[in-house]
Amino acid sequence: MGVLSKLCKNRGITRIRGKNNNVTILENGKKVGSKRLAGLRIDVKGEGNQITIHLPQKFENCRLIVRGNNNICEFGATDKFSKDTNYYLDSKANGREVKIGRDFMCAGADMIVALEGSKFSIGDGCMFSYQVQIRNHDGHTLFDKKTKKPLHGSREMHIGDRVW
Repeated sequence: MGVLSKLCKNRGITRIRGKNNNVTILENGKKVGSKRLAGLRIDVKGEGNQITIHLPQKFENCRLIVRGNNNICEFGATDKFSKDTNYYLDSKANGREVKIGRDFMCAGADMIVALEGSKFSIGDGCMFSYQVQIRNHDGHTLFDKKTKKPLHGSREMHIGDRVW
């Protein structure tokens, strides 16, 4: 394991590039601590992105990657672990919203949210195992040659409460 991997796993790294990006860590509704959480690497590039993380959390070797502007990402409080999990909002799209409910547990998933204005949510008490990949798109966007707009796109996705 390289030095960067060890840092990400043990202490977390936060890298934020752009204006008006905020990482807010809340405990019992009150802002606490810094932008760094053990076990979670946060990498943001864009403007006006809002990340809210409610404590407690148990991240181990997880990544949150946000590209684009005015995206919202919120993690509900949990005393369960998230391990080897990647949350991607990395297609330089704008206005996406991701909400992870309370008591979420995950052991190795990739969650990918793409295209403008997409919404993705996971309810309370959900549990995902290893090698799970969740997308709200097919990953191969086709564009109209004249208008340059997508011919198909992301859909809003909601996974309800207590899904395993």
